[in-house]
Amino acid sequence: MSRAALTRGSAGARALIAEPRILLCDEPTSGLDPITAARMDALLQAMHRQYPEMTIVVVSHDLASLRWALRTLLETDSLLGLHDPQRAVWADFERRLVPFPYDERTGYKVSETTAFHDTTHRHYSHLFMIYPYRMVNWERPADRPRMALSVGRWKGNQGYSRTGKAAMLLGMGDGDGAWREMRAFLDRFVKPNTLYAETGPVMETPLAAVCTAHDFYLQDWGGCIRVFPALPAAWTEAAFARMRADGAFLVSATRQGGRTVWVEVTSEKGGPCRLATDIAVL
Repeated sequence: MSRAALTRGSAGARALIAEPRILLCDEPTSGLDPITAARMDALLQAMHRQYPEMTIVVVSHDLASLRWALRTLLETDSLLGLHDPQRAVWADFERRLVPFPYDERTGYKVSETTAFHDTTHRHYSHLFMIYPYRMVNWERPADRPRMALSVGRWKGNQGYSRTGKAAMLLGMGDGDGAWREMRAFLDRFVKPNTLYAETGPVMETPLAAVCTAHDFYLQDWGGCIRVFPALPAAWTEAAFARMRADGAFLVSATRQGGRTVWVEVTSEKGGPCRLATDIAVL
């Protein structure tokens, strides 16, 4: 875990010792990679459940994270039938959020007043709506021009950046482009012990790389499980076994001669399953 994530986690622990009635979190996910940021969001939600008498106030410039958090609350409430008394507040808050700021020349912006001019910036918090949240996605034709411009312009200059851009390209179905990014990451940045360093040693970037590697084989966003959604053209033979997908599903599949020949899905909870493969439906 990065120094920033450890510092914020320990700060939160120190604050809880005092048993505060109000916990103020100023930009708790700023500067964190998407995986660690999502974990921080989950930690704050867990703290709220464990200490219901404590009010948690989060200040964030990250519109995508806020929108994701509200949608997650609403979807969880519906899925579990909780009928939370705050549901109407969450729904109204989400409805009043402004659209993601966008410029026709530079793509998605850091904020309404700040365009993204430095295309070599390592972090992609301005693209969180594309990845990891998938609120903007390639399956909606109207989103494609904005995604292509924003992802194409961003030239992140660190290994961490490569894993993120590869994941975005995989969500756009570009397996060859994603593999080029991952090869650059593997060839230039990863150490023999699989760790990675920028200003100091970190472990979230190799973990992000593993998540991206999974996305070559299986993606599970938008209520649909996608099997072999974006393999490079040269990967004509591939297989995986019992990869976990959203909805408590375990998925296995085999690809031969450039075509998917077998898929097996096991449901642990019995919910509905939407599956996308290149196997012809008879």
